[in-house]
Amino acid sequence: MNNDQQCLACLLTASIHGEKINNAEVDNINWNIVFKMAKEHDVFAFLYPIIKSMQDNFNHEDEIVLKWKKNTILASIIQKQNINKMTSVLRALNEAEIQVIGLKGLVLRELYPVKELRTMSDSDILVHFEDVEKVEKILLNLGYFEYSRDSKHILFSHKRFLPIELHWKLIDTLYFKNADYIERSIWENTENVNICSATVLVPSLENQILYLCLHMAVHFVYSGFGLRQLCDLVILVETQRHKVNWNSFYEQVKKCKIENFVIAIFEVCKRLFHMVVPNELYNREVENNEYIDMIIDSVFIGGVYGGIYGKVILSAVDDKLLSYCESDRQSHSFMGKFKCIVGFFFPRADKLSKRYSYVKKHPMFIPLAWLHRLIYGIFRRDFNIDQKRVLLLSQSNYLRKRVDLFKWLEL
Repeated sequence: MNNDQQCLACLLTASIHGEKINNAEVDNINWNIVFKMAKEHDVFAFLYPIIKSMQDNFNHEDEIVLKWKKNTILASIIQKQNINKMTSVLRALNEAEIQVIGLKGLVLRELYPVKELRTMSDSDILVHFEDVEKVEKILLNLGYFEYSRDSKHILFSHKRFLPIELHWKLIDTLYFKNADYIERSIWENTENVNICSATVLVPSLENQILYLCLHMAVHFVYSGFGLRQLCDLVILVETQRHKVNWNSFYEQVKKCKIENFVIAIFEVCKRLFHMVVPNELYNREVENNEYIDMIIDSVFIGGVYGGIYGKVILSAVDDKLLSYCESDRQSHSFMGKFKCIVGFFFPRADKLSKRYSYVKKHPMFIPLAWLHRLIYGIFRRDFNIDQKRVLLLSQSNYLRKRVDLFKWLEL
């Protein structure tokens, strides 16, 4: 981490634990960069109270504090409006006697010191599959419209309010072992809470933590995740630690076959935010492991919407880059590197992103898709010539390190 990244982690640590900032920890900081990173990771509103308390330390950079304040006020207004709308949604579901489980930010915001400052880009709810059509009608009547859908959820948008992700399934069997078991466990282990002046089910603490980890694992492989997801995990663990059955949690982690990833993520939270790792998840061997540094780097670079190791390099060509070099075929030999490069520039049709979906209907166009993909990467404006050079000339070494990381994480 560089100084500005360390500063951001320091600010988040202080905010999470309600501590004061040591001035020595934020000396020689480029506050414009810190604010930009906080915005990219969508944690700027959460940080504003501590920034306000440090205002005397900014000297001639009052404009940063003012900008931070304006953005936070706007964000909190949007969040308030959204929660008011979610109140009408959840009440309508209550009146229809539809069981609904609240997920992620909708539930976790209640644990933040100022819940309006835990921003959300959408609201996630889970219902039984047989209730999906009923919920669709309710949402349509409330002014939402279907934006997209897949095998697990429908995304509903609104002209004035934040989207809603309507899930009937959370865990993809393609990614995790025993997904059906975990789905059943989530429904069988819930409690009633009051959220947005409505009755909502929430998963057990163990399942909330497990779902956060599963969600991060998928995003880590395919699109990247940022600091906000880690903050959610830290705040949930720190505030509810003594209520969690950690043995039960770890057993579920093992059933999903993500032990290494979860242990690594808890160590990342320990390094960045001084989170105390439960004994059941503590592993001394990861404390000084270079792979933890690689994960931290990827989190800072990737941000909330970044790519697998940062939008600058990898999304320039494809968001599933590593899938071209499955670990069981990767070799450090010349032939292994050659196959890696060929697979990178000339991927199979099923390895191409949605941008090239026309190949699935017309396989004969795959040479056109390769050319399309190459031209798209060359003319991207969000990365410079040097970064393109690294991408083109150093791909095999770059990928090998990432493949080694994924093998270590067993993802």
